[in-house]
Amino acid sequence: MITNQTRTARTLRVAALGAAALMAISGSGVLAQDAPKIAFLYKMGDNPWYLAESAGAQRAAEELGVDLTMQDLQLDANLALTALDTVIAAGVQGVAIVVPDQAIGPAVVEKINAAGIPVVAVDDILKDADGNPLAPYLGIDNYAIGEQVGSAAAEIGRAHA
Repeated sequence: MITNQTRTARTLRVAALGAAALMAISGSGVLAQDAPKIAFLYKMGDNPWYLAESAGAQRAAEELGVDLTMQDLQLDANLALTALDTVIAAGVQGVAIVVPDQAIGPAVVEKINAAGIPVVAVDDILKDADGNPLAPYLGIDNYAIGEQVGSAAAEIGRAHA
């Protein structure tokens, strides 16, 4: 079974590997022995889903030797943009983010792209005004889950008809 922690660990691994690859390609001045700095910004730290997700991210960071900065955005879009400015200024090499408000997706991606930092959207897709994805996405496929629920409901209905 894939748990939130397992999925988050995979997310962090992808973000860390992406940051490391980007640094290698771009000739970054980060020395090989330095741990990659990755930020994980999540929208609701008191929710069990995000508690598990952040615990999984922390565990994966420790396993991978990643310097992980995490911040609960408290469902606050303004805090999300401020936190993003803070981690960019701190020199992170990758950002994984769960935006607290889909409306700030374009501003988030613009800030990160302007800083030349790889970004991955976690749990919620970052989209432009036309609904086009703006960044790689790691999360569950809600549509597929809905199809599975519908199929299971139909089977139960047929079994009890």
